[in-house]
Amino acid sequence: MPFKGANVRVRIIFRGLILFRLPETGADKGLIRAELISKLPAPSLPGTLGSGGVTHPPTGATPPATGGHAHPRGKGGPHEHNPQIQIIGDAPPPHDSVPKDISIRDTTIRIKATGGSAVRPTDSFINHVPKLSEVVANATDPKYRLAKPTTPNPRLIHTVVTVNRGAIRVKDVVPWDAGANPLAGGEAPKGQRPSSPAELKFLGSQLRAHMASECVVDIDDVERLEIDAVPALGLPNSVTPFSAPNLEVGPDMVEILVTNYTARRRKAVPWGMDFQWLFEAAGYPTTELGGPEMSYFEQFATQYDSAEFTTDKTTLLGGGTVGRPFPYVVTYSSLRSLSPLTDLWDRPLCVEGRD
Repeated sequence: MPFKGANVRVRIIFRGLILFRLPETGADKGLIRAELISKLPAPSLPGTLGSGGVTHPPTGATPPATGGHAHPRGKGGPHEHNPQIQIIGDAPPPHDSVPKDISIRDTTIRIKATGGSAVRPTDSFINHVPKLSEVVANATDPKYRLAKPTTPNPRLIHTVVTVNRGAIRVKDVVPWDAGANPLAGGEAPKGQRPSSPAELKFLGSQLRAHMASECVVDIDDVERLEIDAVPALGLPNSVTPFSAPNLEVGPDMVEILVTNYTARRRKAVPWGMDFQWLFEAAGYPTTELGGPEMSYFEQFATQYDSAEFTTDKTTLLGGGTVGRPFPYVVTYSSLRSLSPLTDLWDRPLCVEGRD
């Protein structure tokens, strides 16, 4: 049944490690396809990132969208991501609107709106969500600039979320709370700087910019909203706005929040080595990241927090310097002087990308 009244709005919020695609061909042509990326630790998904890059056993066809297998939350390694979805709206049977673990891997959640305008990337999405091919085209190594995605690895895709309508935009770029986590590390005094949007640079590429940490799909004038997912996830099939005023959403509004974060860390780190998995999922090869910039980064990261850096280098670079480009905060000079204070939730950088 269509919504009662006019101008119903749907807002879908994406946070965490996500690879966005806007397919121009295939079954998902004309949709927003958000791939929630996470690597299972060995032995669930064999392979390590070392001098030879990531090696996996041959993979077959992509698992069916309605299939998947159970994935116990919190049973993986320190970098395994645990996606969640929260639907705030009125749905039969009574829906509690709390975040739900997407506990089944290799599944697709399809958000379908009737009405509204066709999918459209906005300028903020184009300018602040780094495109993998552009990162590679600006690679430090001239040979890597010619790299093409030849061997996609669909096993890194935990969940796919598709949206059939709306404009996708960037709401927030990555901030850095230098007041709580001074980039100088060690015993540097806290509280001298506010949280500020941070310009990031890719190690292994000349590309640098303010990069998205949260993307939003806005769909206006929606007549009906349906959600197609495997029943085991416990999601409603259809959602409508609440009939009475609500603390969470405005009138005539349905909101869906999709997140893909790791477990909280001891402290936030100003780098996001797990971005490499977006390149791997898309099929890009590894490259040698060693050189002057890596030497600078290792000195900076070790000074900031040697324990966190050692853990990341071991688990995400195999202890070596062969990998794929990843973003990091360059210096204090890349922080803007004024912005609202923001809680980072003690997480590493999760920069969203597009392909």
